[in-house]
Amino acid sequence: MAAAGAVHAQHSSDAGPPVSDRADPWLHQLAASLAVESRALAEFKALMQREGFRLEMSRLFFDLVYAYRQLAIAHSLGVPRLRTLALELFEACQRLDQRRRDLSERSVAH
Repeated sequence: MAAAGAVHAQHSSDAGPPVSDRADPWLHQLAASLAVESRALAEFKALMQREGFRLEMSRLFFDLVYAYRQLAIAHSLGVPRLRTLALELFEACQRLDQRRRDLSERSVAH
């Protein structure tokens, strides 16, 4: 039951209208870091919002635990396009995490 509560805490029934891509400076920063198209990330954000989940793009960028949790939620919602985007973004997050680890290891070695 705790897991359901955690998911519910991320849900917002009063999500409101989708936020414009231009209104969220993190969208393009995150897209560049993940090496995905901004359009795909904006679509993911809009679909999640339509399902009642408001994403914090800056947290997706800085907090991979949060990112993976949101991707898992998206994957479980049963919306085919959202599920596809969640898988693509999950793979991109894994690549980003590996690049960050590689950079960290190189900086420690020097």
